[in-house]
Amino acid sequence: MVINWCMGACKQQASQTIKPSYTNLTEAVYASVTLKAADQYMAFTTVNGIVKKVQVTEGDVVTKGQALFTIENNNQALATQSARLGVALAKDNLAGNQSKLEEISRQIEVAKLKLSNDSLTYHRQKNLWDNNIGSKSQLDQFYLVY
Repeated sequence: MVINWCMGACKQQASQTIKPSYTNLTEAVYASVTLKAADQYMAFTTVNGIVKKVQVTEGDVVTKGQALFTIENNNQALATQSARLGVALAKDNLAGNQSKLEEISRQIEVAKLKLSNDSLTYHRQKNLWDNNIGSKSQLDQFYLVY
């Protein structure tokens, strides 16, 4: 018996009883499955692509090596086209770089000639300085140019 105490008054409640009962239990398992035939075969392709044409229909008997689908694969064509563009670009770069290389070669020749000329000028001025001709500042200036 349960007694509730409240502020100001008391009240008694009747107890409720529960009786157990016997029943059969059912155990259930739920799962999704895919049923396949014992001789079913899964076919896979060696390349990626889009199925362009189905060459068999459901229920047809097929033989080993028979084409089942036509697959459209543009990767090889794209790779070939990319390689051709790469070769053309390389040829263009070679032609463009050839003129740059020729220009740089000419600049190197000009620099060698200037070095030779500056060297001669400096050594002439040094010979004059050694003979007490000219000024030290002129010699220093030709040395810096050299």
